[in-house]
Amino acid sequence: MVDAGMMDQALDLLLKGRAELFNFQKPGMYMNLIRGYLEQGNLDMAYQLRDDFKTCSTRNEIAILESLFVEYLFKQGKDEEAMDLYRSSVTMNKNGLTENATVGNVYLKLLLKYGRKTQAWPLFGYVLNYYNLCVGFDASDALNFMVNECFEMGRFSDAVNIFTKAKAKFKYNSKLVGVYRNLITRLCQNGRLSEADSLFDDMVKDEVLPDSCIC
Repeated sequence: MVDAGMMDQALDLLLKGRAELFNFQKPGMYMNLIRGYLEQGNLDMAYQLRDDFKTCSTRNEIAILESLFVEYLFKQGKDEEAMDLYRSSVTMNKNGLTENATVGNVYLKLLLKYGRKTQAWPLFGYVLNYYNLCVGFDASDALNFMVNECFEMGRFSDAVNIFTKAKAKFKYNSKLVGVYRNLITRLCQNGRLSEADSLFDDMVKDEVLPDSCIC
């Protein structure tokens, strides 16, 4: 509905669900509507929905929703305001890193997208170290972000080394098939065939089932 510009109908649906369920903790529907209002420049409605969500959800879910406003500020060229909102929205440890890996994954993507690499790299390390404490969190997403970043910078060997070190932290290597695929494909595209072949052998040895998308 939001993509089709049916904002009023989408809002009615959200309010109906909110009234019937009351405890409307997950941010999905709110985020879709807020994104639409931000794109329209309707900040009043965007902030109104954010404030309503804060009354019915948990801190970590609220932090995920706040990422929309952080990105909005980045798009407006207000980088420092965006970073201030990030730091105030997210529970952080003494090193200024998010205490929740699922939340950290959301902001890791934003930090990389908007050139905040100095903050992104230590955040990645923290997310990877603590991902297994978060039920339902897939750290392979974070790993793929950083592999892609390495290739964008021409740091091909770093991408392989990061993956090699990171996979030791995964209890189930089967979760890494997407990262294997991404890394092997990128190595092939950049003419590093011996490294790609070696990584494919590692994948077989680790008993990770390859798929048809691998080059």
